[in-house]
Amino acid sequence: MNVIGSILYGVGIHSFTAPQHIAPGGASGIGILVNYVSGFPIGLFTFLFNIPLLILAYRFVTKKFFYNALFSITLFSFITDYVVTLFPVYAGDALLACIFGGALMGVGLALVHMTESTTGGLTILGVILQKKYPQFEVGKLIFVLNLTVVAASAFVFNNIESVLYAVIAIYISSMCMDSIVCGLNKNKFVVIISDHNEEVKAYISDTTHKGFTILNGVGGYSECDKQVIFCAIGKNEYVHVKKMIHTVDPNAFVIITDASEVIGNGFKSMI
Repeated sequence: MNVIGSILYGVGIHSFTAPQHIAPGGASGIGILVNYVSGFPIGLFTFLFNIPLLILAYRFVTKKFFYNALFSITLFSFITDYVVTLFPVYAGDALLACIFGGALMGVGLALVHMTESTTGGLTILGVILQKKYPQFEVGKLIFVLNLTVVAASAFVFNNIESVLYAVIAIYISSMCMDSIVCGLNKNKFVVIISDHNEEVKAYISDTTHKGFTILNGVGGYSECDKQVIFCAIGKNEYVHVKKMIHTVDPNAFVIITDASEVIGNGFKSMI
């Protein structure tokens, strides 16, 4: 997925955004501006730009993150300068270019992110700052830095429309990335109040092999003691759990909501 993600991201830049003078933030956006002014290769610039950030990541973040990031950045830089240059360049409508460029970049970033890596740039800076200062609102800082890159494109390209298209591309890229990452990893958070808790607990434990938590509560209307079951289950399992609950207790009270990220036993690890 890392290779495919890097290719898609590189195609988004080479074939769509860069030819239309759109710099959608980040290290690659700076690379597009530098390439326009000096002709310096975007991939090589991205690699050089990330060297000091990688050194900081090696010191302040995990070694696993450093090696994953180093591999992804090297791969992306090579693909951007030597592979995606074989793809045709879109020279049509700038709006279509920013839409499809942003979409390809977002999908590419999502695939790289799913390998627990990054294409570098401001993302590494965000990870470092978040590790060093957990209370710091890193997202806002990265947003401001990206906005600075986008604003600079207006002066470099001498065209205010470049800024507007870049904002659209960034938005589409973010939406595509979030949709893929959250959509593939999305689980369900289930709250169950039933008079047949033993059957419900047995099914969850034996069939889904997921844990659950029992909280003691009191019915607001009946004032009777109730057991409330809390559990997180996979998105493909909740349909069967819902049917089972209905079969066992049609009068059960059930709340099912999306859980974009579940960390712990049976799901993803903390790191």
